[in-house]
Amino acid sequence: MEETEIVRDIVEKLRSERLGQGISQAELSRRTGLSRSGIRHMENGDVTPTLLFLLRIARDLGVSLADLLREDGKA
Repeated sequence: MEETEIVRDIVEKLRSERLGQGISQAELSRRTGLSRSGIRHMENGDVTPTLLFLLRIARDLGVSLADLLREDGKA
């Protein structure tokens, strides 16, 4: 799997987790201190997020880096 595919997979897992928890992009922004537009652009695939950006979101959603890197589709 290429690096860009890995990032897309991680972003999709985070998005699915966010939606599953019923958290809006605005709420996630407020909780993490990240911009709502940054979260939106990340989820839309418009930008490639940094590892720090991904980790801040994952931590807030209660997802580990190991879970994000699993290839079985489960976060």
